Amino acid sequence: MNIYLSIGSNLGDREKNLFEAFKRIKEIGYAKGSHIYESEPWGVKGQGNFLNAAIKLITDIEPIELLDRTNFIELEMGRKNKGDSSPRIIDIDIILMGYIIYMDKRLTVPHKKFRDRNFVIIPLNELGSDEVDPVTGYTISELLERCNDKGMVWETGILLQ
Repeated sequence: MNIYLSIGSNLGDREKNLFEAFKRIKEIGYAKGSHIYESEPWGVKGQGNFLNAAIKLITDIEPIELLDRTNFIELEMGRKNKGDSSPRIIDIDIILMGYIIYMDKRLTVPHKKFRDRNFVIIPLNELGSDEVDPVTGYTISELLERCNDKGMVWETGILLQ
């Protein structure tokens, strides 16, 4: 199954943090990374810019097991305060899992806010422009065209590999 993750960092050596998270995610299954993008913090002020990337992960892992594995990676890398808007060493979000629609108290797939965030959709479009959001029926490229987020996002030229 094609799974799409979004990763971001705005603390410490941001680039190194993304590469370390990517290395650990590759232990879960085949993974391909997008370019790394820089963006202003979304919805908060007074924080440093984020580096963001998307990862296409191919594995048959179940949603909650994937959440547990990505949360463990965040914890091992020093992430604190999961779920708030504080600066973070690493943030790993599950965006899409094929055509799965999954909702419980710990996880919602597709990610409920990804359609409103161009720092997620732009790198995601690089890896899976024709992937379909099972909730809206739109492809990622169509979601990018429809996204109203005007936050600045620019490619760094660095490929996550």
